[in-house]
Amino acid sequence: MREELYLRQLKVLHRVVKNVRKKYQGDTSSVIKPIVDDLNRIALEIHTLQQDIEKNLEK
Repeated sequence: MREELYLRQLKVLHRVVKNVRKKYQGDTSSVIKPIVDDLNRIALEIHTLQQDIEKNLEK
């Protein structure tokens, strides 16, 4: 049950990160570019965690 809660929370967090990333992605300023890169890495890590939890739930 705890894993299902974590999975739901990760899905919400992933959606928030993607929305923030989309908001700033068109901005090419040198200040925003590293932030967008960090958001991309965070989104990838969240997605990886989601996949790991889903695999564990299937067992």
